[in-house]
Amino acid sequence: MSGWDVIDEGFKTKGASGNTKANELFMKIKDKHRVRFVGEPERIHIAWIGKKKYVVPQNYIERVEAAGHTVRDYFAINIFDRNDKDENGKQRLRVKILEKGRSIFLSIKENCKLLEMDHPGDKDGWDWAISASIPEDIRQTKYTVAAVKQTPFTPEEIEFFKRKKDPEKYKDLPLGERGVIDLKQFYNEEAAIKRLEAEVFNSSSKDSEEENIEDYLSGNSKTNPKEEVEDEDDSPENNSDDDIKDLF
Repeated sequence: MSGWDVIDEGFKTKGASGNTKANELFMKIKDKHRVRFVGEPERIHIAWIGKKKYVVPQNYIERVEAAGHTVRDYFAINIFDRNDKDENGKQRLRVKILEKGRSIFLSIKENCKLLEMDHPGDKDGWDWAISASIPEDIRQTKYTVAAVKQTPFTPEEIEFFKRKKDPEKYKDLPLGERGVIDLKQFYNEEAAIKRLEAEVFNSSSKDSEEENIEDYLSGNSKTNPKEEVEDEDDSPENNSDDDIKDLF
């Protein structure tokens, strides 16, 4: 699928101010949601170590795994959350990040083949329904996706995208309201390496007490790791390199 051939090696940088809360920026799939993909997915690697979430650069995967930790493939993409309404019931003009394992994205790929859809996140893309079936063991969560209908970007959404051209004007807004988030700048390889060296390979680290978006970018999230666990299809042993490279 042209335009979404990003699942190869890779990854990412910083770029949010402390006025953006993680729970406002990241899309949580708890029940049924309707979303519109914006742009292309970015591949990242995540390890939960204790109760902390770490971004792991490609060249650190072997070292982290050698230390006894599991590294999983994840993908992140900008989305419009159609369930995200203001107090008057109007759609909020902001993006969120959907960050999940490979099962959701493989399902999207199969749906796109059936619909002969080339690029789910382009200007002529579709709204998608995503639902979660969450059993008692959250690790067995299953996701279902389905294309709902074609929804070209509205004039208001296109104007929203133009905010990236004037970052100074919108710098005080929460990250998701400044325009499409540059995911290559959001997941910071250099910061991730520094934190891994300081906290995983050196025991002298100290926890931060504040959970804002800067904490997340550095991997220092206090979120319960079980809330982020994907279903069994996302486990490392099921992550075939051929499957991952063939996504989109």
